[in-house]
Amino acid sequence: MTKIITRTDIKLINKELSDALLIFQNAHSSSLSLFQAFELARQVRGRKRGMTTDQEQDILRAMLVMACAGLDSGLKQLIRDALPLLVKKNSDAQSGLEKFVERQVRGDDADYGVNAKYLAKLLASSSPYNRVVETYINALTGDSLQSTEQLFKAINALGLDPKSLRVDRDILKPAFQARNQIIHELDIDLQGERRKRILRGMDEMIGWTNQILSLTGAIIEATDKIMPKIRLHRR
Repeated sequence: MTKIITRTDIKLINKELSDALLIFQNAHSSSLSLFQAFELARQVRGRKRGMTTDQEQDILRAMLVMACAGLDSGLKQLIRDALPLLVKKNSDAQSGLEKFVERQVRGDDADYGVNAKYLAKLLASSSPYNRVVETYINALTGDSLQSTEQLFKAINALGLDPKSLRVDRDILKPAFQARNQIIHELDIDLQGERRKRILRGMDEMIGWTNQILSLTGAIIEATDKIMPKIRLHRR
C-alpha cells in the first residue's frame, strides 16, 4: 500500500517563513494520523485489501481535505510573510505586482480607461506603495487556493517557476476536484447503484495527499532559497 512519504524536516534560513512551515507540518501530522487511523481500521476488521467500508472512505476523504487545507493556509501565510520582501528585490515578483497594479488602474468599469476611484484611494493613502502591496496580498489570499489556476497565480506571484517545483497539472486537477466534491457536495453520487457516494480508491487518495503535501513543502523551501539573496540587500 502507498504510504505518506512526504518529509517535513525543512531547515529554514529565514525565520519570516516559520509560520508557514508550522502550518505545513501540522497539516502533514494530521494527514499522517488519519492515514494511520485508516490502516488501523483495516487491520481491526482483518481486511487489508479489497473494497473499503464507508467509515474507511470517510477517513480517506478527511486525509485529503487536511492536506489541501495545509496547502491553502500555508501558502497564504507564505504570501503574507514573504511577498512584501520579494516584490522589492525579485524581478519576477515585481513584475507580478506591476501587472496587478496595471489591471487595477485600468479597471473594467473605469471611465476613459482609468479607474479613478482606485487611483484616488491610492494617492490619498499615507503610503501608496504599502497600500498597493497590501491590496495585492489581499487579492492573492482572498480566495481559496483549491484550483490549479489559483495555485499557479500564487506560485508566480512569489517569483517561483512552476517547472522547477515539478507542478503536475494532470495530478493536481483531479486532486482539487476530489477535494471540492468532498467539501461542497459531500461526495454524493445519486446515480450510484451500490453506494450513493463517490467511491475513492485508497492508493489514489494517498497519492494525491502525498502530492499536495510535497508541493506545499517544496514551495516553502523554494521561497526560502530566494529570500537570503534579498536579505543581503536590505540595508
